Amino acid sequence: MRQVSDAARKGATEQLVRVRQVYELTGRLDYDKVGEADARIDCPQVPQELRAAALDGRRTTYLDLSGADPAVWAARPVGSGHVLSVRRSLAEERAELEELDAQLLASGTGVVALAAVGGALLASRLSKDLRAAAETARRISAGDLDARIGPSGAPGSRDEVAELSSAVDTMAASLQRRLEAEQRFTADVAHELRTPLTGLHTAAELLPAGRPTELVRDRVAALRTLTEDLLEVARLDGDREEARLPEA
Repeated sequence: MRQVSDAARKGATEQLVRVRQVYELTGRLDYDKVGEADARIDCPQVPQELRAAALDGRRTTYLDLSGADPAVWAARPVGSGHVLSVRRSLAEERAELEELDAQLLASGTGVVALAAVGGALLASRLSKDLRAAAETARRISAGDLDARIGPSGAPGSRDEVAELSSAVDTMAASLQRRLEAEQRFTADVAHELRTPLTGLHTAAELLPAGRPTELVRDRVAALRTLTEDLLEVARLDGDREEARLPEA
């Protein structure tokens, strides 16, 4: 708006200069030569502020934006106590500004609509990724160590949800490796204990009857039972066997 007003003031001033030149050369206002300027001598419609400035010996301009027909005025003193003024209508400029406002409003509405749709799509994708992450976490806590979230979001992009998914998958893989290592350790220990326990059992059977022999045989039997239990647990953890509960 400031640019429009500055251009209007400049145009009115230039027209005032041309009107004055014509007036000084011919002694009259020739409208055919001064273009669109509505030039007058002592025009009664000249704003009082502009008239006072002109009678004070100054050339100045005045924007009148009130009413249905906005205009810009320019005036200067001429002769003795007279005011030469020109008036340019700004109706065309106002129409252009209103058209520009309408275009900006339409463009702004379109941008807001696109932003709303994009925000809804993004929120939907994030919500879907978060639900998938929560479901995978529940599966892992239930014992499914092979569960993974996998890549999320657009290929090549990184965001908070993708980082969360990667962290959960890394945690699940680390937990799986640790549990598998513990299972292998348990199975190896049980296997390594079976051979010496078998020898102990054979040696205990060769001992002479008596209370000490019974105690030794009892402890060896307990150790053999514990070793077999460890092997059974290792097989169940490794999914090599399936536990079957007796029917009631």
